Amino acid sequence: MKKLDPKELAEFGLSEHESRIYSALVEHGPCTMAELAQRALVPRTKVYPNVKKLVSKGFVECLPDKPMRCRAVSPEKVLRPILKEKQNQVEEMNKLLDALNQLFSEKAAENMERKEFWVFSDKSSALNSLKKNLLDAREEIFVVLNKWGTKTLVELKEALRKCVDKKVKLQLIAPYTLEDLEKIQDFRDLASIRLVPQELSDFVMIIDSSTLFLLSSTRVTQGYGGFSSLLVNDSRLSETVRTLLNATLWEQGSPIESVKSLLGGSESALRAVKAANPSVYADAVISAFGQWILDTYGEKNGERIIRNIALNALKTIEEEEGLKLSTSSIEDALKAITELTTFNEKVEVDFDSEDPMNYLNYVVYNATSASYKKSQASKSNILMTAWGILTEAIFELYGYETVTMQTVYDRQKQQWMAWKKVLKKGAKLKSLDEALEEIQKLTKMLENQKQSGG
Repeated sequence: MKKLDPKELAEFGLSEHESRIYSALVEHGPCTMAELAQRALVPRTKVYPNVKKLVSKGFVECLPDKPMRCRAVSPEKVLRPILKEKQNQVEEMNKLLDALNQLFSEKAAENMERKEFWVFSDKSSALNSLKKNLLDAREEIFVVLNKWGTKTLVELKEALRKCVDKKVKLQLIAPYTLEDLEKIQDFRDLASIRLVPQELSDFVMIIDSSTLFLLSSTRVTQGYGGFSSLLVNDSRLSETVRTLLNATLWEQGSPIESVKSLLGGSESALRAVKAANPSVYADAVISAFGQWILDTYGEKNGERIIRNIALNALKTIEEEEGLKLSTSSIEDALKAITELTTFNEKVEVDFDSEDPMNYLNYVVYNATSASYKKSQASKSNILMTAWGILTEAIFELYGYETVTMQTVYDRQKQQWMAWKKVLKKGAKLKSLDEALEEIQKLTKMLENQKQSGG
């Protein structure tokens, strides 16, 4: 029997974790959350949120067992309709193509501007056609690279150089994650280059805001194999796409010269640009300021001062920015803070509790802030970031206190994770370090008693 490859389920709209979980349930039958974490090779904190997504999509059913188990819905039942929908989409695309061909034939003889439309399934033919269009470039060439775009760009380098020699302006957008950044730097004498955190799936080139070229290295339909591309001569469409890309990518991008200057103090372009993110360098200052307060006033008084500062900050945000962050429940308030943070920093929180008003356990992961690294060595229960300190204000408002149980760096995923427990003020809960210290003291006392008795 063919072994299941979870990646193939991406064609049906599932993420990698969702694909792994569904494949494991199909292969092994009903499983608990713990069993799924092991069999699907998915982090335990990720299992339950992804199972909920699969349930909402109709791929998984939960069983009324304790502990809770879930099972896969029949692939025939859940995947067949999706496949049928994709087939219908291909049929509609064919109908659209037929209609376009008919319209093209009807208008070909008329004395009017012709809008040309080509689809290529062969890369050589696509690039030859693109080179011919580059010969007619007069004002501007706008390029957005995808993961595989460097090789294509190198193949077009001489054609692009000829355009630049004719005073044609060349603008190039590339992702930070591009592995061969050095090759992109070779184009600095030809193009204005900006780097962006987003990575598009397609290579895009727009010539004089009138010709749009789209090259995809992913499979579009079964008939196109591993390559497909589209070339359209339509000024209105090209101008619209150009305007959107300029606003969403070019204007938000970092000039490659700025990134290059940061590389001297960093291991990679990606880390250099992360350091330039306001949420990172601002949190580095916040972390240092918070640590100074703790060192100067002591842990207990220092944390009280920081929480009072956080309450004032929360009030300022609500009054001056009009954001309502202190909502009717602590869980909703924390989610509002998290949503506010994710606009600039990749922070995600897993809430894990059946009754969050009595006991709340959450895990912070994917935090890029430098201060999360500092929190591993800090004895404070406060995560010294703007987001971390604002959450303390939420806890204070609702009469809660926090204990940081553990802060760990996952080297494989290159991310920090912080485990915190939240409980009503006055409740007793020790951190992992405190618990281990008490166990060691108790063990030593028992050993001494045993030796004295002997």
